[in-house]
Amino acid sequence: MYSIKTLDFSKDGFEKMKKYQYGLDWPVVYFLENGKEAYIGETIHLRNRSKEHYTKEERKKLHTVHIVTDEEYNKSAALDIESWLIQYIAADGKFKLQNGNGGLKNHDYFDRERYRAKFEEGIWPQLQKMGLAKTDLLQLKNSDLFKYSPYKSLTEDQHEVVVALIEEIAGDGFTFLVHGKPGTGKTIIAVYLMKFLLEDARTKHLKVGLVVPMTSLRKTLKKVFRHVVGLKSTMVIGPADVKKKEYDLLLVDETHRLRRRKNITNYASFDAMNKRHGLDNSGTELDWIQAASNKQVYFYDAGQSVRPSDIRPNDFKNMQAKEFTLETQLRVQGGEAYLKSIDQIFTSRTPDQTRFDDYDFKLYRDISQMVKDIKQKDEEFGLARGR
Repeated sequence: MYSIKTLDFSKDGFEKMKKYQYGLDWPVVYFLENGKEAYIGETIHLRNRSKEHYTKEERKKLHTVHIVTDEEYNKSAALDIESWLIQYIAADGKFKLQNGNGGLKNHDYFDRERYRAKFEEGIWPQLQKMGLAKTDLLQLKNSDLFKYSPYKSLTEDQHEVVVALIEEIAGDGFTFLVHGKPGTGKTIIAVYLMKFLLEDARTKHLKVGLVVPMTSLRKTLKKVFRHVVGLKSTMVIGPADVKKKEYDLLLVDETHRLRRRKNITNYASFDAMNKRHGLDNSGTELDWIQAASNKQVYFYDAGQSVRPSDIRPNDFKNMQAKEFTLETQLRVQGGEAYLKSIDQIFTSRTPDQTRFDDYDFKLYRDISQMVKDIKQKDEEFGLARGR
């Protein structure tokens, strides 16, 4: 059975930990807070770890520790509970987290779903009753602050790409191209990297910006950045803003939405921006980013480049970029067969398969009915989107 015990985060509290059943040699998750700021961690020796934290000026601002544990906890379960707590507390917004975002990695272990159920049905509601969390988990899972939070548990291939990118950026690398289909987490990694790079000793000196071509997503990410310690909404910019400051590194989300001078609404403004970058009228928003920064990371899906104004795949050939690929699909549960069928439909081929076990897949002749059904699903379950 899980329990949450509260002690003062003080020398007196440390002495009480010596007598606490789980204070010396048991996996626990601890939640340090002062009503405004918080730090979340896990350890197998609570008293020693707490004393270590107490030597740090930032942690000394915190005055209460809540100890989350269970007689059935093991190291893997504690790591998972820590990860879930960090992600949801960050999205909940009651506390500003002092945590960095490195090391949150998704992993499986025995009976994981039972521990998840204990967290969702017991621990989180208890934290709400204690005034340590405001929002129900279902609402949080549907929120932009959760979806685009830099506090994410990464999949294996996301983690590998992130580690490789950080090493390259801290070293001599300059231009990087990260390929990934929809749902592989390109935006998640871009936001994750923004926070990590600004806190890592090797890269925190860099002037970094996140370029987001789509206005609606840019507005959403600005809102997210306002709620994360170390990030600012001004770090999220559009392609036309890259000339306003000098950047060491620009991360570019949805690179396939960068524009060239074709079928756009304001040629005069586009031409003027080309001139500011020292380019002729053949320049593109991709050229602007290259000219305005020393290093670049582009998150790109050639399959989503469908508009006449979109950057063409050939535009990347002369950049000599180091390339990475994200494979794991997180957005849908229909599996590889489903994704293959969608690709076949959008490339005017007859899909090999249109029925999927335990997955609701429909083809519509009436788009208004499709929109109506999507809205109904969103009201019922959330996370349903129609664009």
